[in-house]
Amino acid sequence: MLKPVRADDILQTVLKFAEEREESKRVSEEDVDSSQFYKDTVEYISENYAQKLTLETIAEHLGMSRSYFSKKFNTEIGCSLVDYLNEIRVNKACGYLEQGYFKTYEIAYKVGFADEKYFSRVFKKLKGISPREYKKQTADY
Repeated sequence: MLKPVRADDILQTVLKFAEEREESKRVSEEDVDSSQFYKDTVEYISENYAQKLTLETIAEHLGMSRSYFSKKFNTEIGCSLVDYLNEIRVNKACGYLEQGYFKTYEIAYKVGFADEKYFSRVFKKLKGISPREYKKQTADY
C-alpha cells in the first residue's frame, strides 16, 4: 500500500490477509498425518508434562488451532488431554513414590500438579489407592 491511504483500504487489506491466513491454516491442518501428530504430541507432552500444559499451548506448539487440536487429540489418542496428562503425571509420580525420597506434596509439584489435594484425588481415582498407601505398599517390597 502506498500513501496516502484510506482507513477502509487498510481494513480491507487486513481482513483479506486474515482470511487468507485462516484458509492456509485450515488446509495445513487437513494435511496433518495421524502418525506424525501422535508422535509429535506424545513427545511434547512427555518432555513438558511437569509444566502447565493447556490445549492452547500444545496446539500453538504444533501450529494448529485449539479446536482442531482438541478434535484430533480425542480421535488419535482416544481420551481428553486432561485425562491423558493426569495418566502421565500419576505414572511419573509412582516412580517418585517408589523411590521414597520425596514427600507427597513435593511429588505433586514435580509432576505438574499445582495442588496436592487435587493430585491425591486424581491419583486415587486412577490407581484405586492414595499416594500415601501406594508409597507404603511399595516400600514393603
